[in-house]
Amino acid sequence: ILPTLLEAAGVAVPDTFVTDGRSFLPQLQSKTGNPREWIFCDYDPEWSNFVARRYAQDKQYKLYENGEFYHFPSDWQEKQPLDTLNLDEEALASYEKLKGVLESFSEQ
Repeated sequence: ILPTLLEAAGVAVPDTFVTDGRSFLPQLQSKTGNPREWIFCDYDPEWSNFVARRYAQDKQYKLYENGEFYHFPSDWQEKQPLDTLNLDEEALASYEKLKGVLESFSEQ
């Protein structure tokens, strides 16, 4: 979100600030922009009894760090994780992409 707020304010991201974020201001302005194919989330609230979870998702699938893999359009409540040993070609491609995203953030 920070790169988006800075771009909207007309301020450059400082060279000393390290971020993996991208501005989505163009999309808010109905322009093409440079969107990612995925989202990474490290959810660890300290203000309640929520369980910390890390996941990556694209428009169709969501992969949790513990291996749970869901298809959003058919299971938005995440009741039935997909069997990752029996995925079709599209699901397998998303699984591998999202697994790579999680692995790239595992050292952080």
